[in-house]
Amino acid sequence: MDFYQFPVLDVQMTGRTIREVCLRKGLTVRDLRITLGIGSFQSVYSWFSGKTLPSLDHMTALSHLLKTPMDVLVCTTGERIWEMPLPEEAAPERLRRYGEFFSALKNVRPADIIRENRRSLKKGE
Repeated sequence: MDFYQFPVLDVQMTGRTIREVCLRKGLTVRDLRITLGIGSFQSVYSWFSGKTLPSLDHMTALSHLLKTPMDVLVCTTGERIWEMPLPEEAAPERLRRYGEFFSALKNVRPADIIRENRRSLKKGE
């Protein structure tokens, strides 16, 4: 039986890493805001402080701008979320279910997911 595992992103470490690489490359918050076409400085400060993650578009642009692979910029906690597919579930159904799951995540902050997963693990759920 197949098991799927998903890494848990470390939002704060990712923000620190992006900030450190920007400092080494001599890029300021203003430089990032202008280069990436971001409306406010606060978005970049939120990335640096680990409150939010850049969108995939911005992360890709950051990777190119900083000449740093995305897997260096994005950090994980080392934990994994394991899931076993339902035995009777066909591949198209599984893809639909994952699509619904990720659509529901649009308004959820990654830090909230990590916090909830840790609570569940402590409770033994």
